[in-house]
Amino acid sequence: MERLIRRDPARRGLLATPEIDSIFPLGQLELAAEDLARNCGRAWIVTGFYIPRAIPPSPESDGPPGALLLARILHDLGHTVEILTDPLCSRLLRETTRLYGLPIEMVREIPDSAVEELCSRPPRDLTHLIAIERVGPSHTLDSLVAQSRSGSAPVTEFERTVPIGSRNRCHNMRGEIIDAHTGHLHRLFTELPQGNPSLRTIGIGDGGNEIGMGRIPWETLAARLAVATSPKTICRI
Repeated sequence: MERLIRRDPARRGLLATPEIDSIFPLGQLELAAEDLARNCGRAWIVTGFYIPRAIPPSPESDGPPGALLLARILHDLGHTVEILTDPLCSRLLRETTRLYGLPIEMVREIPDSAVEELCSRPPRDLTHLIAIERVGPSHTLDSLVAQSRSGSAPVTEFERTVPIGSRNRCHNMRGEIIDAHTGHLHRLFTELPQGNPSLRTIGIGDGGNEIGMGRIPWETLAARLAVATSPKTICRI
């Protein structure tokens, strides 16, 4: 199944590289699914990627269906599930939740003013935090150096290709900064595991700028993604 879904219809480049199995080793999908099946108690699914330049402006259409399908499966298995999104994406998710036969209350609209509360007082039974096609902030020098790699961090190349104004910002695939249209839900993935080391985090994305891509060295993604703006858009989380 994992091999079947390794497709790149948008030709973004990463899945076409010969070293794909070493970058994304086969078996990660199975590990994530098995852990959810065995250990899930309460799951937060974070999704929603707003496109301000769409006509009309609207959220992306790939993340929410996958998030809702996973929520439906976990719900049917008896687990507690909540879908977290920001105000610009909540209407779409609430409307489509009905189509999946799920309670509309499962969708939680989280304004930035409420993120601090979620980070400081998460549910005690929260076991899984899952990002599905959710944009996250780009790399900084600190996050670049902190990544695990066999050699030294490519600081010179990073400083050459990533302007200071583009660091620690959320971008679309065009390289445009979209912080004004993106909530701060990425903080859940950086702050909650610090207080709960047993919390499982899962990230799903396809363009390099989504939460989850931070586990791959910046230079590995920058060298393989076909979009010219990729070096400055790669997510650090």
